[in-house]
Amino acid sequence: MKNCINCGIQLEDYQNFCPSCGSQQPAADAGANQYYAQPNPDQAYQAYGQQPVYNYDPTDHTAEFDAQDISENKCYAMLPYILGAVGIVIALLASNDSPYLKFHIRQAIKITVCAALALICLCIPILNFLLAIPVAIFEIILFVVKIICFFSICSGKAKEAPIVKSFGFLK
Repeated sequence: MKNCINCGIQLEDYQNFCPSCGSQQPAADAGANQYYAQPNPDQAYQAYGQQPVYNYDPTDHTAEFDAQDISENKCYAMLPYILGAVGIVIALLASNDSPYLKFHIRQAIKITVCAALALICLCIPILNFLLAIPVAIFEIILFVVKIICFFSICSGKAKEAPIVKSFGFLK
């Protein structure tokens, strides 16, 4: 097996042209010093229409915060998830310019906005009958998201709230 000299995907030894990028490959009988390019993982994944696999979680922002800031403000960061809007206000008053606490306040605000929008849908008379069960299910899902965020704080992490992070209007 050899690798394409242009995009790095694996080729059979007899292939003279890359099926992915079309570049011509050196002849197989060119000798022992034949140049084989190291594969570029990103290009190889793109050639097969796949996304590269990364070894880190892009939604985990824990490394961006100071360990002392995390330990000092962990309890305040739990309040917005436990108490909702009241907890957000208390955490804002106690924030002391803590980036870690402000991160969790923003995440809790996103969850609270989603819950409020779901409840507003129930105030519309025509939608009340149609959306009662889906809104109740959505509220339960948001409650589970709050629990996940709470335990994330307990372990000293700063992860974005699941499900809510994918809503583009909350960026």
